[in-house]
Amino acid sequence: MSTFGIVAEYNPFHNGHKLHLDMTRSSADFVVAIMSGNFVQRGECAIMPQRARAECALKCGVDLLLSLPLTAAVSGAENFAFSAIYILDALGIVDSISFGSESGNSSLLKEAANSLSDKRLDSIIKNELKSGKTYAKARQAAVEALYGKTIASFLSTPNDILGVEYIKAINKIGSDMSFISIKRQGASHDGVSVGKYKSASQIRKEIYEGKSISESIPQEVLPIFDKYTKLCKMPPDLSKLEIAVLSELRRKTADDFKKIADISEGLENKLFRAVRASSSLKEVLDNVKSKRYTHSRLRRILLCSFLGITREYTDLVPPYVRVLGFNDRGQKLLAEINKKSTLPIVTRASQVEALSTEAKNLFKLECKATDLYSLLLPKPDECAKEMTDGIIRI
Repeated sequence: MSTFGIVAEYNPFHNGHKLHLDMTRSSADFVVAIMSGNFVQRGECAIMPQRARAECALKCGVDLLLSLPLTAAVSGAENFAFSAIYILDALGIVDSISFGSESGNSSLLKEAANSLSDKRLDSIIKNELKSGKTYAKARQAAVEALYGKTIASFLSTPNDILGVEYIKAINKIGSDMSFISIKRQGASHDGVSVGKYKSASQIRKEIYEGKSISESIPQEVLPIFDKYTKLCKMPPDLSKLEIAVLSELRRKTADDFKKIADISEGLENKLFRAVRASSSLKEVLDNVKSKRYTHSRLRRILLCSFLGITREYTDLVPPYVRVLGFNDRGQKLLAEINKKSTLPIVTRASQVEALSTEAKNLFKLECKATDLYSLLLPKPDECAKEMTDGIIRI
């Protein structure tokens, strides 16, 4: 019996995701996916509520769907990947990780991941950072200097980078999970294309523009999109929170900003000044942005500051595994996981009360984030959805 793990945002679930699932299923008896919640790595809200995306994934071949903790979902690639791999390994039943990448080259991705453990990189990265490069660009340049352009190229595209981080995390944990990389089809990560394999960013744009996306998503999930659209539960509008976010940010001191994980090298002071001089979030980003700091990183920082996600949360290893849904195969798999998992399995919100203080604090943070996300929907949800929503059964 083989069980494959997948890490995803499914933001939204599209034809490329279905292809990846189908190709993974060809080698797997069971598929477990761990998915981001209502806020995602771009420092933005997800285009559909987590439960809607969970339904899509379960309809299209995922057997058991788990929730990636909020604190990891809005982190940079390293913490995002580590937390997901940590949870999948803790289940005690996952044999291999399957991920999509631009290259689809598992062996060279492994070489790139192994190169990052070379301590000689540190001094080169420091010198590259002095020239104003982002950390990602500085790291790529350092790897190129020591290992050549081919290996370094695997640190230049988003999905290859995540693949490298998954492999790094497997090595760091000392897990015996293997991995496979499946080459992406169609548009690049943020690219524009025609045909059935469009990028998630292009599909999100088309959703906001009111265009039909029926050719870009699997037919199985069209009814789910229609249902949530008719119920006015998608798409969300982050601008609805802008004044609240600015208000909260203006209450922060430079020391408060310094507690956020992605803050370094005096960025807290620059951010503090930008917040006090700006009247919109776009202005804040424009006033802080430089070659050194990407918009995605800055959006994550602002979002984490607003939600109260400080370094103590992002440094915390996941304290529990939260189940979102399953099909019949997944229900059988869950019974096996309950015997083998090294982390507590949470299927009901009430179970969190019996866990550690760290677990309870993390769940409170999740509840707060979902309550805020609900305000962004065309028809806002009531509070406490994290407490009342049950397991999705397909």
